[in-house]
Amino acid sequence: VRHVNWYDALIFCNRLSRAHGFAAYYLMNEGEYDWKQGVLKEGGKFPTVIDANGVGYRLPSEREWEYGCRALSVVSYSFGRDAKFLSLFAWYDGQSSPTICGSQRPSRWGLSDMHGNVWEWCWDQYDATEEASSASRVLRGGSFYNINPGFLRSAFRDDLSPVVRSDDVGFRLSRTK
Repeated sequence: VRHVNWYDALIFCNRLSRAHGFAAYYLMNEGEYDWKQGVLKEGGKFPTVIDANGVGYRLPSEREWEYGCRALSVVSYSFGRDAKFLSLFAWYDGQSSPTICGSQRPSRWGLSDMHGNVWEWCWDQYDATEEASSASRVLRGGSFYNINPGFLRSAFRDDLSPVVRSDDVGFRLSRTK
């Protein structure tokens, strides 16, 4: 999934969680956001997350995302430290556009596209000192637009306002048991 903002991702997680009988994020004002259109209803407010501890589908924390990306690696990428092999594992360097997930080699844990393809939303605020309601959220993984392989390192992080959509930003789900 791409071209979604952080709120779109949360609401998708909630809908999927409810469809499978799981608890979801508790979002105040969720009904004021038109998820299908991706806009606020007239006079509406963006949802406010009250409880992020629901058992169900959710965005991974930044720490969980990096753990999954590294797949026990302690070097720059899940497959090693040498970026010359990056094109086997990642879509980047302006390589056309994002592709179907899983079209490159997976990590040793079977996770595909952790490097490149699209930036992925994480749960966390980028800067914990910002006011929560307007704080930028963490993006991980890099995207097909990045020409610098350093942006695709397992540890690299970026941020974006939670209301912004971009064609190189998407998300991956986690599920709490």
